[in-house]
Amino acid sequence: MKEPAEDNNAAHENLAEPHALYKYGKFDEYTEKLFTNNEIYFSSPDGFNDPFDSKPRLTYDGTLTERKRYLCKQYQKKYPKRSKKQILTDVEMEIITKGRDRIVLQEALEKARELQTKKLGICCFTEIKDNILMWAHYAKQHTGFCLEFDVNNDFFRPLMRAIRVEYATTLPIINVLRLDTYPKGKLGETLLIKATDWRYEQEWRIVDTEKGPGIQNFPEDALTGVILGCRISQQNRQNVLRWCRSRENPPTLYQATQKQKEFGLDIVRIDY
Repeated sequence: MKEPAEDNNAAHENLAEPHALYKYGKFDEYTEKLFTNNEIYFSSPDGFNDPFDSKPRLTYDGTLTERKRYLCKQYQKKYPKRSKKQILTDVEMEIITKGRDRIVLQEALEKARELQTKKLGICCFTEIKDNILMWAHYAKQHTGFCLEFDVNNDFFRPLMRAIRVEYATTLPIINVLRLDTYPKGKLGETLLIKATDWRYEQEWRIVDTEKGPGIQNFPEDALTGVILGCRISQQNRQNVLRWCRSRENPPTLYQATQKQKEFGLDIVRIDY
């Protein structure tokens, strides 16, 4: 894995930033507010279709001293009124001596993993707008739409908030005993590593550790284009046109059409 950026919401310096990012979508009860109120959803990792996504392998490999120090910190949080001396005694007598340290550490890992996933909000984008697999998976069998966002916008700046996902064959590892020694941004980067099977998505992500999962608003002018799926219904097509016309900055409209001689899509600009 590459050296982490100074901040987990800054792009890797050696990777070129795209001029636009895309997000596939389907029609549901939230779609109208996306177009009329500029609402976009940040998902919890628990809701992702990939069970390995955003779930690094947590370990507690280290010396007895490191395990003892970590356990003392956990006990201090759990029993803030106890003295450090009493906590150390409890850890040594009840856990270390009885050989329960690894059991307690494993329980702490599971709680840490659960807490991590609940606090994170992730918004996913891609560099490509004409991938037939993503149109099938994320735009409900090509009946939905694909949004085009300008990355030179307050939603993505002043630093490039969206970060390119990396792809690997093994899970990223976090050693909880040494969390204090990780460089700034290291932990965030573990959420940007997926299995190589997903490489075709060319994904970018905004990872929000403050607001967490839920709805956020993007600036009006961030949305620069809307691509209609090749199987979109006439009703949904008319709805999108109506919603886009009412925007202060109407986005450019496109229609995805099936290529005649190969597997693929043509993205054709259309009028309102």
